[in-house]
Amino acid sequence: MCQDFEKLGNAASFKWTSVFVAILSLVVAQSARAEEPRPAVFSNLGFSIDVLDITPPKDTPIYESLRMLLPAEDGFASNIGIQYQTFPGTLQEYAELSEKDVKKSNFTLLHSKAKEGAYYCELAYTLKVNEKEYEMRCHMKAIKADGNIILATITAPATRWEKDSKLLQPILNSLTALKKEAGEKAP
Repeated sequence: MCQDFEKLGNAASFKWTSVFVAILSLVVAQSARAEEPRPAVFSNLGFSIDVLDITPPKDTPIYESLRMLLPAEDGFASNIGIQYQTFPGTLQEYAELSEKDVKKSNFTLLHSKAKEGAYYCELAYTLKVNEKEYEMRCHMKAIKADGNIILATITAPATRWEKDSKLLQPILNSLTALKKEAGEKAP
């Protein structure tokens, strides 16, 4: 009888060990899945590609993490770019510094506003490329993420602004800071 009880104890121990190993395997698999690259899916073009998701070195003040372009017309491709900018200050301080920089440049600030944790501004300027001048428009959205600034910028010739911004504006508006769990490092 003692041997049967001993066998039963070993079986129960084996059962709980198996359950523990199965749960541990699921946790490890889930963690590995979270680390895998996520694809950008271009269903209209018929492909997907993994995104390059890195943390820039600490001494990199500006890192362009993404640029998407519309087909070029008349020598210029309207586009949207995303930059990671090291900036320890507040979003309000970033907005003030940006507007001060605009005043020192050849850009014209058309309007700016702070709304729902983001800073938006629209600029006009002249861009000269290969002896050709383009009257340009630029719309920006800046957010704070992990103590830094993430800046999305739409750039298009003024002659195509109405048409191209309809395609690019929803992408700019979708810029959102990811939520982190307490103690978790930024994704």
